[in-house]
Amino acid sequence: MAWSPTDAQWAQASRGFQFAGLGLHSSADHAAPAYMASYCATLKLCQELDPAYVCEGADPTSAVCQSTPSFNASVEEADRLSVQSAPDHPPSQQLLSQAVDNHRHVAFMAGLNDSDQKQVRSEQLKGASAYLESVPSKELGLAWDAVEFVTEVKIRLLADLLPEDTWCPACDGVLDKKGRHAATCPSWGDRTRRHHAARNRCGVFASAASLHPTLEKPGLLQPSPAQPNANLRRAADVFLPSWNGTPAALDFAITSPHRVDAPPEALTTPGATATAYETYKRSFKNTAADCEAQGMAFIPMVGEPTGGWGPSAACTFKAFAKAQAAGSDAPASTILAHEFQHLCTAIRRVNARAVLCRCTGLSDGGTPALTEAAAVLAAHADGVASTAA
Repeated sequence: MAWSPTDAQWAQASRGFQFAGLGLHSSADHAAPAYMASYCATLKLCQELDPAYVCEGADPTSAVCQSTPSFNASVEEADRLSVQSAPDHPPSQQLLSQAVDNHRHVAFMAGLNDSDQKQVRSEQLKGASAYLESVPSKELGLAWDAVEFVTEVKIRLLADLLPEDTWCPACDGVLDKKGRHAATCPSWGDRTRRHHAARNRCGVFASAASLHPTLEKPGLLQPSPAQPNANLRRAADVFLPSWNGTPAALDFAITSPHRVDAPPEALTTPGATATAYETYKRSFKNTAADCEAQGMAFIPMVGEPTGGWGPSAACTFKAFAKAQAAGSDAPASTILAHEFQHLCTAIRRVNARAVLCRCTGLSDGGTPALTEAAAVLAAHADGVASTAA
């Protein structure tokens, strides 16, 4: 499908993952940081090889002296450098490039509306960039249909999917032109699909960590006079018979920062919506206290439609990775990164299909719907204001 990003979208794409970009760094933008990092890293070695070698930072005709103003003009004041002598702790290229990205990100965020700011904050959340790092392998279950992948990239780069806001064909609510309504729409079962995609993948991960999970285990809570139907509640989307010495109930939810009841912190803090929903999960129907009374830990596993995760889920997945690494040759960090790729891909593919189906007015999430969606969205990219809605 044809799509030409705007200059602003290309600029965002050229920033790193932690700034909701695609990591496509421009060599022109990062030449100065790369050179300065290299020079600083080798300066002491040069002086060891040649005691008469003098730092070129004070020579206005030197390359490093000419690179310094260029770099300092592209970063915040606190990140500026002066290479007058060999630094005790030479800055890495990654650190200097992050300073360049941060300066542009701050200016970028200042020009966004509230909805776009919330989207970018969610894209900065732990795990939300993992689909961009994965190998699109069918054997590994990480392959995408092209239209799905392009849709999620457009969502990440704040691109319009439709010419204008319209009515959602599923619920008669407003389908915004960026497609964010799809993450909150109560119809067509997409919220359930996102939930189940995360739950099922967690079950696979827990099994690989030898934690013997059970999905949707019934009868974990016993009835009481205050809650006579407690035994009908499913407190655990994933039940672990032993977790830090006690059973554990993992309760999943995928919640959007574009909900009308999202916390105001979603404008400024990545994952604020997921964190707030964790608190809600614990207090809802007194679930956390009831689980504790039954001798179980209750862990709210809350993510956002970008594939990012709140603090409890991120901590739990990290512990899974450590448990799996204990019986594997792979380090825990590699296992965790690979699992985030699976989780992010699973969630964002469901999200992409939800968006595409609404953009084309189709309720079927299968291949025919995606084929038509590709044609419709390509027409939109060409400026044709047509939709099957």
